[in-house]
Amino acid sequence: MNERDSCDDVARAALAWYRGIPDQIPTLLSVSENTTYRLDGGSRSWALRVHRDEYLSENQIESELIWSQSLQNAGVIATAAVLVSDRGNRVERVVTADGLRARQCVIFDWLQGAEPAEDAIIEHFAEVGAISARMHRFSRAWTPPVGFDRPTWNFDTMLGSTPRWGRWQDGHDVDGPTMSLFARTVETIRQRLDQYGTNQGRFGLIHADMRLANLLVTAATTSVIDFDDCGFGWYMYDLAAALSFIEDRSDVGEAVEQWITGYREIAPLADVDIDIIPTMIMMRRLLLVAWLGSRPTADVGPDRRGSFTETTCALADRYLRHQGQTA
Repeated sequence: MNERDSCDDVARAALAWYRGIPDQIPTLLSVSENTTYRLDGGSRSWALRVHRDEYLSENQIESELIWSQSLQNAGVIATAAVLVSDRGNRVERVVTADGLRARQCVIFDWLQGAEPAEDAIIEHFAEVGAISARMHRFSRAWTPPVGFDRPTWNFDTMLGSTPRWGRWQDGHDVDGPTMSLFARTVETIRQRLDQYGTNQGRFGLIHADMRLANLLVTAATTSVIDFDDCGFGWYMYDLAAALSFIEDRSDVGEAVEQWITGYREIAPLADVDIDIIPTMIMMRRLLLVAWLGSRPTADVGPDRRGSFTETTCALADRYLRHQGQTA
């Protein structure tokens, strides 16, 4: 049985533990780090998330929900409420009827709104910056409960010796001159991050995946969803994550300026924070090279996957020149 069929079976089995949701065939929405489905019943809808096998522990998933709901309760952002199962769990371990498959599942209330269009990113990035600043300000002041456990996003866990999303060296078409170029780029990134450091003002609990796909916009509000990657990392990394897969667009510089403007309306940014932005963007781009290599079935589109490494080479060359290095 393949991964998709296994997740489908778990999604159907999960409904047995939520009496308020009609028995139905879940509608597949996306396959990425996890597999997400839509459920509909009467006037209500829900999002069912089937977690990737052996990726995060139950406590780590519960910790994600604690932080996202704390942000919501404090009025920092709008995000989806979590359903409690009939067994009293927010994270439900679902075993299929045949007992052969088991996954962690979470069901969220469905939020109204639409993902912003990529061709209109400029008009949204000031708001993304302001949302990020509010979340970071909350993160700096918030004391996690005992036992809170989320991953750390640093150089070692992204591009170094313990990569969470696979090795960049194993990315698609990473060989020969590309391997050499990326190696020099990774070393430059490491040096810049060592200089920047991880003090409390620069490193803390972040969303880590605030792409436009994880925003839902209505006339009244912008909601933030999918905290599955949240963890401890550089605050400025949230900007880099917001630019995932579109780092090569000609208007990225304008998007960055808008993000900075929106952020500074809420919280200050020092010159060193601004200076580290190109390094954060390049690190995220190489992390995505690794992710695409280790997640061949993820929904990213064949056009994006096919040319991604080649385009990343051009970005790496430009980054090294910007950093005063010879590409």
